Amino acid sequence: MKRTMIIGFVIFFALGLIMPLAAQSVGGGLSFWVPESLYLGRGGSVGIESALGSSVGLGDILSLPFGIAYNKVYGLLPEGDGVGTEASPWFVADTLLGFVMAKVRLPIGPLYVDVFGGGAGVWNMTLIPLARNIESAIAGAGQTVTFTEPPVIDGGRFGWGWQAGGGIGMEVGPVSVDLNVTYRAVKTAASVSGSYYSIDEAGPTVAEPLSYGPESILIRLTGFNVGVDVSFEM
Repeated sequence: MKRTMIIGFVIFFALGLIMPLAAQSVGGGLSFWVPESLYLGRGGSVGIESALGSSVGLGDILSLPFGIAYNKVYGLLPEGDGVGTEASPWFVADTLLGFVMAKVRLPIGPLYVDVFGGGAGVWNMTLIPLARNIESAIAGAGQTVTFTEPPVIDGGRFGWGWQAGGGIGMEVGPVSVDLNVTYRAVKTAASVSGSYYSIDEAGPTVAEPLSYGPESILIRLTGFNVGVDVSFEM
């Protein structure tokens, strides 16, 4: 992870050096975030993502956009051996995401088409476990599980992945406005632990508190963005 962070800082530093030598634009946008949990039918909700960024032009076709985006995400699914295959979201998080990409712009008359992709890193500034969803995922057949206290989350703050997509837009003087779609897949390593009561629904009988974990998982920030971006060429 440290090596990846160092590479990221080097990239941003290099972009800062070449900015005065290349065409640059700045801008931002708003988009609807659709988490994979929602279109897989496992719950979650649509969010609103706001972004600020810049782009360094390397000619008329190729550019290097980079920036940050904020989103409050309800739709973070777990991935791991002990979470099952149909788990609902385990977390809600305030996320701050940074990205560096390459973009190709193709003019089509008064319009243009963009295709882009690159790396992304996320900082889950807050990470709130959804205890009831976790209880449902770890319960056995015919059992109800209840944590004695909220589950303990270790890690889960910083993750890495990629994003890619495309868009269509129009230039009016130095201003560009486009409608775009982005697919994102970012994973963050974490572990979940706690103690819980297991209730036999057929009895019912209540067992002594049992230990859960620490269970290693990956937290998936995966889904689609559909939004509008506005940029100004400097």
